[in-house]
Amino acid sequence: MVEQQLGIPNERLRDGFGSVEHCIPYVECKNHHFHAPVYSKILIRDLYSLKSLGYGQQGFLQFISPYITSVPANSVLMGDLAVLHPYQECGCGIKTDWFEILGRAGVSKNKSCAIAAAELLKGFA
Repeated sequence: MVEQQLGIPNERLRDGFGSVEHCIPYVECKNHHFHAPVYSKILIRDLYSLKSLGYGQQGFLQFISPYITSVPANSVLMGDLAVLHPYQECGCGIKTDWFEILGRAGVSKNKSCAIAAAELLKGFA
């Protein structure tokens, strides 16, 4: 839609993902994947055991980074469901793994800003 209306190529559009608890921004690559910056590690945790999962498995998203020093938030388990993918599956040239957000965990109506915005934008496609 933006490409048609404004003439901006789709590969030049970027979305971002972040949270108050973990102040590192994750910005999409040209293929619209959220790659981990070199100063951050992404883990996917099992919903019941919290064991670390491998690529392609759905679980809780966990961010780990020594970048944050002002508060004890160098490891944050998010309420988001995600899948981790190896960088080779993207093809954009960035050589760090990337994650895919599937939605919020749980059954309550609480939503992150990103999820609420994504739901609002569904009607504009």
